[in-house]
Amino acid sequence: MNEYRKPSETISNIGLADNEAIGENDYVQRLRNVPQVKLPLIDLGEVENASDGELDVLGSELKSYLNDLGFFAITNHGVLPEVLINMRSLSLEYFNLSLEDKMKNPVDRHERGYSGLNVEVNDLTEGSKRRNDLNEAFNFGVSYPENDPNRISGRRLYAKNNWPREIKGFEEGSLEYLSAMEKASKLMLPLWAKALGLPANFLIPYFDRPHSYVRTIHYPVKVDLEDDDLGIRPHEDTSFVTLQPAENEPGLQLINMDGEWVWPVYPEDSILVYPGMFLEEITNGTVCATEHRVIPPTNKSRYSLAFFMAPNLEASMSRLPNSVGESDNLWAEKTWWHFHTDLMSRTYPRFAAFENEI
Repeated sequence: MNEYRKPSETISNIGLADNEAIGENDYVQRLRNVPQVKLPLIDLGEVENASDGELDVLGSELKSYLNDLGFFAITNHGVLPEVLINMRSLSLEYFNLSLEDKMKNPVDRHERGYSGLNVEVNDLTEGSKRRNDLNEAFNFGVSYPENDPNRISGRRLYAKNNWPREIKGFEEGSLEYLSAMEKASKLMLPLWAKALGLPANFLIPYFDRPHSYVRTIHYPVKVDLEDDDLGIRPHEDTSFVTLQPAENEPGLQLINMDGEWVWPVYPEDSILVYPGMFLEEITNGTVCATEHRVIPPTNKSRYSLAFFMAPNLEASMSRLPNSVGESDNLWAEKTWWHFHTDLMSRTYPRFAAFENEI
């Protein structure tokens, strides 16, 4: 048995190697001085041709990882190393463009394009205040056909991508990455279903036209952090689940099931997976969305290639069978489109102008 395929193991505080800072203030020390946790692994190579009984075993394993820690990593996921290497290279090249060139494709109402440094966000936690996230990002995702009625009508999110033309092969490499990550995420659908006590094919209709998207993010160096300075504030993703390949610099921290911040540790060729808010909502909290944050790097820039596995935009928010509890579902008559656009409008002031579309 792979040594990672056992309950999560908390080990010594992370050694930040060449990202170490000298003379860190108390705030930075509190941020960085959290334990690192070696993640359990799920081998997707065992899933594709598995029998129903074998899927039961793997689904039970996934459920135990979620109950124990709340997140895990996948191996043999089918995303080729050269696809990842190319996407990382394209991302670095993109963020090295001049601001003038990057602003040729500003993020639009469909959440495609470039958003600049120090993005203004509203922290939705009660009593909190508006703040800036210390990152810049480029968003892209599935492109809807020109004859799609929702695209023709201009309905939010039903759109095409805003590609930068200054970088050769950017569109092709990005779409190759999107497709590979989407395929890997779909391989897990039978396991998620089994972990929830459902038939193996139950979730597949939710993802027959998935609204998959990627946020490639640049976190610039910032040594002297002031209180509340973060690359990204603590938050949960609206997605079904998020897939995060290993990154060039440490920075991502997650909250485990005990409510403690940890550094996730996983093999370089594996992919971190953690649940989003859509999954939490439709399971009535049986699966909890993972809160996470990013600490700014202190030595060299950090680059992230977060992939968001999202269902059809019109997927129902109704509870899944076997969901625990009887609490009201305020979203029962809504879709993932409503859920996502509502949260984005309330979180990012730049999207608030479109909240009348909800």
